[in-house]
Amino acid sequence: MKKFLLTVLGFFGLVSGAAAQATGTPESPLTVEQFLDEGIPAVAVANTYVTGYIVGYVPDMYLSAAVFGVPDADGQKANILIGGSSAEDEVTLCIPVQLPAGDIRNAINLAANPDNLGRRITLCGSHEKYFGANGLKGVTAYAFDGQTITGGTVVPAGPVTSLSEDFASIPSNWSNIGSKPFYSTSYQNDTYAAMTGFKGTAPFDQWLISPAIDIEKCAEKVLTFNNQVNGYGSTTTTFKAYVLTSNDPATATKTELNANWATAPASGYSGWVESGAIDLSAYKGQIYIGFNYVASEDANYATWCVTKVRLNAGSEPVPPVGGNGTAEAPLSVDQLLAKGTPAAAVANTWVKGYIVGYIPGMNLSEAVFGATGSEVSKTNILLAGSATETSVDKCIPVQLPAGAVRDALNLSDNPGNLGRLVTLCGSQEKYFGANGLKSVTTYTFDGAPVVPPVTSSYIYEGLVNNADDFVIDNGTLPEGLSYIWAWDDRYGLKASAYVQNVGYVSDAWAISPVIDLTDCTDVTVSLSQAANFFKGTFGEQAFFGVRTEGGEWQPVDLPAVPETDSWTFVDSGEASLAEYEGKKIQLGFNYKSNGTVCGTWEIKNLKVSGTDKSGVITILDAMSVRVNGRSIEAPAGAKAYSINGIESGLDNLTPGLYIVRTGNKAVKVVVK
Repeated sequence: MKKFLLTVLGFFGLVSGAAAQATGTPESPLTVEQFLDEGIPAVAVANTYVTGYIVGYVPDMYLSAAVFGVPDADGQKANILIGGSSAEDEVTLCIPVQLPAGDIRNAINLAANPDNLGRRITLCGSHEKYFGANGLKGVTAYAFDGQTITGGTVVPAGPVTSLSEDFASIPSNWSNIGSKPFYSTSYQNDTYAAMTGFKGTAPFDQWLISPAIDIEKCAEKVLTFNNQVNGYGSTTTTFKAYVLTSNDPATATKTELNANWATAPASGYSGWVESGAIDLSAYKGQIYIGFNYVASEDANYATWCVTKVRLNAGSEPVPPVGGNGTAEAPLSVDQLLAKGTPAAAVANTWVKGYIVGYIPGMNLSEAVFGATGSEVSKTNILLAGSATETSVDKCIPVQLPAGAVRDALNLSDNPGNLGRLVTLCGSQEKYFGANGLKSVTTYTFDGAPVVPPVTSSYIYEGLVNNADDFVIDNGTLPEGLSYIWAWDDRYGLKASAYVQNVGYVSDAWAISPVIDLTDCTDVTVSLSQAANFFKGTFGEQAFFGVRTEGGEWQPVDLPAVPETDSWTFVDSGEASLAEYEGKKIQLGFNYKSNGTVCGTWEIKNLKVSGTDKSGVITILDAMSVRVNGRSIEAPAGAKAYSINGIESGLDNLTPGLYIVRTGNKAVKVVVK
C-alpha cells in the first residue's frame, strides 16, 4: 500500500522524484534507505527488489550482535547485512537478509565468499520482519553489479564496449549510489536522469555510475553527453563527471573530466548544453563513468539533468536533446512533432535535425529519402531526428522560400546536404497537411555561422493566423502592458492601449509583408474590422493605408466602424488598389491613443484579389481556406482541378494549387 501511495503522491509532486521513481521492481529496485523508510509491512510483500552493498552478517540470534566484516570459513552462512554504502557500519541503517539453503546461499554468503564484502548486489525476496527488524527473507534471485536478473536466473554481464543511454529508466547495470538517488524523468519528448536536493536531507553526495567499460575495446574513445540545470543562479550545488576505477566512489580512484556545463539561471531551466568531445584514449583496462551531485546544508538546491550519454556508439553525431524553440535552445524534431500542428502559426520557431530527403509532388506520402531522382525538389526538404530516418511520420516537411535560404539548403543544387545537421528558424504550421515548418528565414549547419534573414518579394496570400505575418512596431511598451498590436485567435489582429484602468499614449503600426502586384490587374483589398469603445468616444478609427516600398502611406477608403461599447464586425467591401498594379506594396494599420480614451480594435479576414495578365482570376485568401478547413467557398456547379488536370472534390482538398472553374471563369486557389 505504501508503495502505491508513494507513486500517487509522486505523480502530484508531493514526494521527491527519487521516491516516486523507485518501485521495488527489477527495473527500479529500492535503495536500502527507501526499503527501511517503508517500515515493517503488516503483510509480507513478496517479489521486492532492493539494491545495496554487502557489509557484514549476524552471527547469532540478535541483530545488535551484527559484525561488519567476514566470518571464519566455517562461520555464519545463513544471512548477510546490506547497507547503502560499502562503508556502512551502523546496524540500524542496514537490512538483514536471509539466505535460503542452496545455490543462492552458496553464491552470496561471506564465509564461503569473503570477496563479496563490499560488493554491490540486487536481491529479490519477501519484505517482512527478520531478526525483529525490517528485513528481506526468502531470496529468490540476485545479481551482483554487472549482472542481470532474468526471472530467478543470474545472467553474468561482462564489461561493455559502448554507452548509448538516454535514461528512459535508470538501467539496472548503472550504480545509483547515495541517500537520495538519481531518478528518470521526461519533459515533452526527452528522457533524462535527474537529481535534486529538494525535499531531501543534506548534505548530498550522490553518484550515477556506468557499468564497467573495457575502454581498450572501444574503437572511438570519445565520450559525449548533454546536461541541464534548473535553479537559482546563486546555488552552491555542484555537478561533475569523472572516470573511476571501480563503481564504489568511496574507494575508487577518480579523475574529473573537463566538460562544458550548463549555467544555473535565476529561475527555471537552462537550455541543454553539449559536453563537447571528451577524449578517453589515455585510459586503459576497465573504467567507469560517474556523474556526481554534491550539495551542502546551506545550498540553494539546484536540479541537474543528464542524458544522451554516448561512447563508441557509432559515427552519427547526437543532436541536442532539444529546448524551448529559441536560437539558444532549438527544439528537436521529436519535440516539434510532439507539440502537434498548432491552431495558429508559431513564428520564429527554432528546430534542429538532419536533412534526410524531399517531397517531389503534392503529397507527403510521396516523400523520397535521399538526394537523387528526376524530380529532386528545390522548394522543400525533410528534417528528421536521425540521419538514417526513413519513416515520414517521424519527419518535418520544411518549406524553403525563394532566395538565399532555398539556394543553400535544397537537395537538387546541394546533394551533399543529405545527412547534414542543420538548425532552422521558421514558422511552425501546417505544411503538406502535416506538422511542418514554413517561411524559413535563418539557418545554420552544425558548426557553421548563422545566415542572416533574407527578405524577398512574393504574392501575399492574406493574413494567415497570427500577428507575426506583420512587422509590428509598438514603440516602447510601459510596464504591465502586454500588447498593442497582437493576435487574438477569436478576433484576429487586435490592438489596445487600455491597461490597468489607465490609458496609454500610443502610435503603433502593424505592417504587412511585401505584396507583389507586378503581374496583376483589377486588384482589390477587403477586410472585416470592429472596435470596442470602453468609455467616451475614440475620436478616430485606426488608420488603414497602402504604400509602395519605402513610399509614403496613403489611406484606403473603408466604411467607418460604429462607435459602440461592444464589438461589431463590419465588412469593408472591396477597395480598389488599381493605382498600385504593376508595383510592390505593403498594407499598414496605425493605432493611436491620446492616453485618455482607449478603444480596442480588431481586424480579420484580410483579402487581396485580382486578375493576372493571363486572364485567370487570382484569389489570395489563405485565411478563408484555413477557417473552412480544407474547403473553399465557390458558386454552385464549380469544380476544382489539380495542376495536372485531375478533378477534385471541393470539400476535401489536400494542400496544393488548384484551378476552380465556374462558367467561363477560372479561379486559382492555394490550399495550405
